[in-house]
Amino acid sequence: ERQDLPSRVRLALGFLRVTLYLPLGGLFVTLWPILYRWLEARPGAQRRLERALAAPKEA
Repeated sequence: ERQDLPSRVRLALGFLRVTLYLPLGGLFVTLWPILYRWLEARPGAQRRLERALAAPKEA
C-alpha cells in the first residue's frame, strides 16, 4: 500500500498539470491570432515582432 503511494501521487500531479495546461493552451491558441492581428495593425509593429522573434535565436 505504501509503495503504491508515490505512483499515485505522480499520477495525480500529472493529471493536475494537464488540467492546468490544457485551458492555458486553449486560451493561448484562441488569443494568439487576435493578438497577432492587433500587433500587426500598429505602426512599426512588424519590425518589433521580427526583433522579438529573432531575439531568442540570438540568445
